[in-house]
Amino acid sequence: MSQAPLTKKALADSLKVLLRATLFDKISVSDICENAGTSRRNFYWHFPDKYALLVWIYDEDFCSINPHYDEWVLQDYFFWYL
Repeated sequence: MSQAPLTKKALADSLKVLLRATLFDKISVSDICENAGTSRRNFYWHFPDKYALLVWIYDEDFCSINPHYDEWVLQDYFFWYL
């Protein structure tokens, strides 16, 4: 079985933990990797930068739990939460 999903999840979990204590701009790829127990090379194998990791987290966590309707626009999703 491929280790890619596990590595991506470990990196995502690491960033989430770091975000609880530090601003995103102050977090480096090295910080993320050290906390996840992986190498920078491994990080860059999966993501081009920390922003791509943040987008992946958004896609996996937020978008996967929300309903998707083809006729909806972004504004509809905001009103769905109100």
